[in-house]
Amino acid sequence: MRAKFPIDLQEELLGKTHWGEREFEALCLGVPPRKYCDCDEIAPQAEREAARREITLAIRCGRIFAKETGEGNSLYGGQWNLDPVSAVRWAMCSGMFPKFPNWLKAGKLEEIYRRQDAERLRAGRYTLLQAADEIANHTGEQQSAILDILKNAVTRGALAVHLPGSKAPYQSDTVREFYEEAYWDDLNKCLEEFLPRHAWRLPDPQHQNDCANPGEIAEPGGDKTQVAVSGIGRKEILSVDWPLINAFGEDSLGRALSDVPNWLKPARTAKGAPGRGSALWNPAILAICLLEKGYARETALTNLMRRSFPECLDQWNQSLSEKQ
Repeated sequence: MRAKFPIDLQEELLGKTHWGEREFEALCLGVPPRKYCDCDEIAPQAEREAARREITLAIRCGRIFAKETGEGNSLYGGQWNLDPVSAVRWAMCSGMFPKFPNWLKAGKLEEIYRRQDAERLRAGRYTLLQAADEIANHTGEQQSAILDILKNAVTRGALAVHLPGSKAPYQSDTVREFYEEAYWDDLNKCLEEFLPRHAWRLPDPQHQNDCANPGEIAEPGGDKTQVAVSGIGRKEILSVDWPLINAFGEDSLGRALSDVPNWLKPARTAKGAPGRGSALWNPAILAICLLEKGYARETALTNLMRRSFPECLDQWNQSLSEKQ
């Protein structure tokens, strides 16, 4: 029987920017952290020790992003601040914790998908659907026609695809446009074969990563945890439900991201260019721009940063402090 988590505790855990390792250990065992202690009444010793061992290994191997606190100890915890998104993703993928709360998985799923998309694009990998969208946007061809070309290329063995996180080619009779991924350079070979009259090509991710932002880039929980992101694309920005007010709605934001007004330019970390990808945006600075124009309220934007862009929360808070 699963333990009950009060609504206020659920909201507290979902809103935190980091968890302690014992807090996460309790969640892996399906126990509310407020009630968790290292005793058999809470969970059998073998389960506690196995969970602790696996969590520690995941932290040290980098599968869970975490930062050392310089305090605590191995028995009572307090040595690490864990990034919740990577922690939940690891717990889900490991398959070792059947009591892990379903509400917590659901609450972090959007952020997990967002981070996976960002990681995939930084590596120059696209699902077939993402590649078709990008190619269609830059060539003017029909997205459905491009998708058919790519799927046929996979079926004929002319385009290599890979399972998420794997570098080994993957072969299957079923071509899933939303799941398997192809590298940018392999996709460009398809463009050269099937769309030779179009000069546009998918950009080299190394070039994009180098020029996206002169600032630091790091995963949450690394040596430099909460740093400004290098920027995300227009599509990712608009996939979020921004708390806009005063007749400035999603359509207005979409137009502003395409035809950039001066007040929004500070949020742009990289300009788009033909053949080199679309413009990139810093969500924290974008939120500041919206706040200054009176298009959103501070409290609503803070909640949005916590929910959808936790990697930008420190920069958002710092920018607010500088404004005061």
